[in-house]
Amino acid sequence: PPGAAFALPSVLAGVLRVQPSAEKVEFFNNEAKVLRPEGYPRRFEQARVFARNGHFRPPCPGPTAIGTHCRCPPGVKGCGKGMVANANSFLVYTNGKAAARITDYVQQWGPHDFKARNRPIKSQTDEEGRSLAFDHEDAAVLHYPYMTLAEMRDKAMRSCPEFADAVRAGDVEAAGPCFVIEIDKRAFIAAVSGKEKRVRDHYQNKIVAHGNVTQQVAIGKWVILSEPAAIVSSSLTRALAAAGLVEGAEAADRLVTPLHALA
Repeated sequence: PPGAAFALPSVLAGVLRVQPSAEKVEFFNNEAKVLRPEGYPRRFEQARVFARNGHFRPPCPGPTAIGTHCRCPPGVKGCGKGMVANANSFLVYTNGKAAARITDYVQQWGPHDFKARNRPIKSQTDEEGRSLAFDHEDAAVLHYPYMTLAEMRDKAMRSCPEFADAVRAGDVEAAGPCFVIEIDKRAFIAAVSGKEKRVRDHYQNKIVAHGNVTQQVAIGKWVILSEPAAIVSSSLTRALAAAGLVEGAEAADRLVTPLHALA
C-alpha cells in the first residue's frame, strides 16, 4: 500500500526502533513469474505472481524436517538465503539486497551485501546476543528478471561478449567461467547462436512458468501481490490522463489483469 510508512527511510527507522544496535538490514526478495508466452512488456503493472522467498515461509514443523514449502533450519545448504536458484523455485538469485549503517569500517560485499572490515556483520552480536544483521520479516525486494523474450536476448548478448565467438564455434562451455547462474549461461548460449527458434524455445521452456497458480499459492511456493501493480498502474494512468495522452477505454486497458485470469 502507498504511503510514507512503506517508504525505505521509514522502514529503516522502524528497524532501529526495534533494534538500535543493527548495523545491517537484509531485504530478501520475491521473484516475479512470467505466466504468458509473450511475457510482460509492462512488468510493474502486469506481473502479480511471485515465487515466495523461503525467508517468508513458516518454519519447518520439526527440528529435522526440511521441505520445499517451509523455512529450512539455519545453515542448511540450498535453503533460505542463497545466491543461486534452489528449492524456492527461483530462476536466479534469492538473496535480495541489503542496507548498512555508514561507519568507518563498513564495506560493500558484492552487488547485494555489505560487511564490516575483515568480518561478516552477521557473525557479530550486540550485548543482548542479537545479530548485528537484521533480517526483515515484512519488507521484501521484488525482482523482475527476464520479463520478455527481447529482454532475455538483449541481456544475454551483452553479458559476456568475449566468449561469443567460441560459443558460436561450438565450444558451449567456454562461457562457463563468466556465469554464476546456470540459466543465465543457457540464455547466453541460445542468444549468441543466432537462431531465433532456439532463443524462443529457451524462453518458453525455461523462463515462462507452467505451474498452476492456485496450487502453487496454496502450498506457499508462490504468492500473489496485487498492490504493487495496482499502485504503478494507477499512478501511470493518472499521469498519462493528466497529460492528455490517454482517455476512456485506453485508460481502462491499463488496469491490471483480473485475479481469475491468472489461475
